[in-house]
Amino acid sequence: MKILNKLKLHSLSMQISNYFFLTMLILLVYYGLSTTYNTSAIMLSKAQKDTINILERSSDYVNDYIKRLKQTATAITISSDIQRFIDTDSPENRAQALNMLTNMLGTDDSFMSAMLLTKDGRFVSNEEAEEVLKSKNILAEKWKQQEIKMDGVTTLTSIRKQTVAGRKEGWIISLTKEIVADDGQKKGVIRLDIDSKEIENYLSHLNIGKKGYVFIIDPQEELVYYPKLPTLSDQDAQKQIQLDSKRKNGYDAKAQQFIYHQSIVEANWQLVGIASLEELAMISSNMWWKMLLVAGVMFFVVFIGSLFVIRGLTKPIRTLEYSMKHVVSGLSDATVIESGSDEVRSLARSFNVMLTQMEQLVSEVKAKEQAIHNYEIQTLASQINPHFLYNTLDTIIWMAEFNDSQKVVDTTKSLANFFRLSLNQGNEMIRLKNEIEHVRQYLFIQKQRYGEQLTYEIIEDPQLFDYQLPKLVIQPIVENAIYHGIKEIDRQGLITIRTRADDTSLYIEVCDNGKGYQLAEKQKHICTRLGGIGLSNIDERLHLQYGSDYQMKISTKVDQYTRVVLKLPRY
Repeated sequence: MKILNKLKLHSLSMQISNYFFLTMLILLVYYGLSTTYNTSAIMLSKAQKDTINILERSSDYVNDYIKRLKQTATAITISSDIQRFIDTDSPENRAQALNMLTNMLGTDDSFMSAMLLTKDGRFVSNEEAEEVLKSKNILAEKWKQQEIKMDGVTTLTSIRKQTVAGRKEGWIISLTKEIVADDGQKKGVIRLDIDSKEIENYLSHLNIGKKGYVFIIDPQEELVYYPKLPTLSDQDAQKQIQLDSKRKNGYDAKAQQFIYHQSIVEANWQLVGIASLEELAMISSNMWWKMLLVAGVMFFVVFIGSLFVIRGLTKPIRTLEYSMKHVVSGLSDATVIESGSDEVRSLARSFNVMLTQMEQLVSEVKAKEQAIHNYEIQTLASQINPHFLYNTLDTIIWMAEFNDSQKVVDTTKSLANFFRLSLNQGNEMIRLKNEIEHVRQYLFIQKQRYGEQLTYEIIEDPQLFDYQLPKLVIQPIVENAIYHGIKEIDRQGLITIRTRADDTSLYIEVCDNGKGYQLAEKQKHICTRLGGIGLSNIDERLHLQYGSDYQMKISTKVDQYTRVVLKLPRY
């Protein structure tokens, strides 16, 4: 250890980090990166191969299914019952043709309906009358449009929603095959309506990820199958599906999806698979958990070894702890000697600085408490303004000499209410409603003194009545407006008091139409003391109460107005 001290390698961070970080980080970084990269690559490759195999098997299944449908359609077209009805129209031939179609439909649950339409417009169908007429018109129109193109080839339509053979409305695919004589003459057309659930039941259970899905499109990019069939009626959804159908084969790392296209030869369709590879994320997450477990075991081993290293280095820390306990016990002289390792010396130095700052903080708290006490004294002093009291009593005497007893009573009641609200039962905080009422009593008394020279209006928001604020913050502003604004003019004065609020703040506005003052005189007027308390004292009191959330704004114009706005937080 002495050698380490001489080499300046005795710090706790050097000894612990050399053993812990160099060993732990190198092993974990190498193990984590290599394992995650290799495993992710292997799993991604495996997931892609599995997806391709699944989609190829699905394509083969659909291909075989379409082949069976074509074989069924071919069997119908070459049936002797069908041929006899095409050649000769008779009730017996019609019944045999219908029986043949009905029997053919019974061979497969996915067959929903069948219709035979001859070249001369005769038809046979297992559907009901109203549906037959509609289906006949659709089939005849479609045959007419595709007559030149079909040339005996079997065609398949895209998926559509339709009611077939008296059943509930469902999603169907139609297979249409032309009936051509040996001499090449086109004799008619047969159409089979097939329930899409046969394909859906198979494709909807493919294991291509929790959010993976497949869909089928025809050469015209019309949907043949989609797992969420109601989506087919949504144009925005169809546009998105068409965009998905044009995505290239391969892994989309951003979307964590694997896209693969597979042809269905028998129908000339395209099966598109979009596999979600969230399993890779799960495997990666499991790997990280295993890494954390390994890290925990390694940390435990390193921790046991580090105990022996730290044991000989904790003596200065114990000394520092002893001094801290004495600080908690109330001893002020608890500075420690800065010795030991670099970290311990730094900690001791910080501890000593902390003690100094604590002493400064205690001094500042005491100073603030003294300042608050002084403001309380000033507030109490302002509650009984001798000049205001003298002037009010003089006004009452003057009223009494003129035998105006009602005004004497009203003024005396206002004076009593004024002082009652000033005292506020000894509480420093007061409801906004009571603070406004205090100002109202004050203005009533001053109105008796100044007469027509003074008018006032108070606009209150009832929703703000219960707001708590320090008492006696509005009356001094009103007093300032009277003595430095209204009193100095030779026209009728008006004082307006308004309360309002927004989502975060409450505003108290006192405006007078008095003398106003020059902007250069603003600081002088703010600091003027009136009746033992001035605007500057109000400003300081509210700053102590609310901090930076409080603001006082004063605007004025000579011989026009002065406006004081207090902004207080609503909490």
